[in-house]
Amino acid sequence: MTEEEACKGAYESIFQHIEGGMELVRHTLSKLKETENCWEFVHLKSELMQQILDLLPIYAGDCPFCLLYLRDEETEEKNCKECPYGKIHGICSQSGYSTYSNLVGKISWLERAIFKYGRVPDDMEEK
Repeated sequence: MTEEEACKGAYESIFQHIEGGMELVRHTLSKLKETENCWEFVHLKSELMQQILDLLPIYAGDCPFCLLYLRDEETEEKNCKECPYGKIHGICSQSGYSTYSNLVGKISWLERAIFKYGRVPDDMEEK
């Protein structure tokens, strides 16, 4: 695979992911527009925030470097140590050491905060 092919492949992955996710975002927005209950609104808004986070292109298929180096075409083994991005930012799979793993950790923290933000009184009674 060439760099050009990797970039085009990553773009296509991102485009398809966002295109599909935007349908869900639009659906949630239409439900928000009709909502007249404050608790239901906050819950739907929380769902919307999560859906927007889910649109972030953070998957291996969204990265041209991963498309080039994640799997060696001949041996089918990981080849991340040769990845130029990984040499500068740390190998993505190195938890706590790479820019990517730190980014994913921050997104996970934000997902938990959004979940808590969207809890309604009925959710609180269940615990």
